[in-house]
Amino acid sequence: MKEVTELIGKTGTLIQSITVMGAVEAEDGTIDVLVKDDHGNEFWVEKDGNVSLF
Repeated sequence: MKEVTELIGKTGTLIQSITVMGAVEAEDGTIDVLVKDDHGNEFWVEKDGNVSLF
């Protein structure tokens, strides 16, 4: 495979369908959410202005 270096450092938006599997609130008030995407991957994200749940 050949690395495509012109893409490194670029930013964008990723839109996925997710299901919340769990959530925890830290003492400082931040909330981490365990989500499962429509591909079966599970991962933690911080609930902030970049995460929209509806």
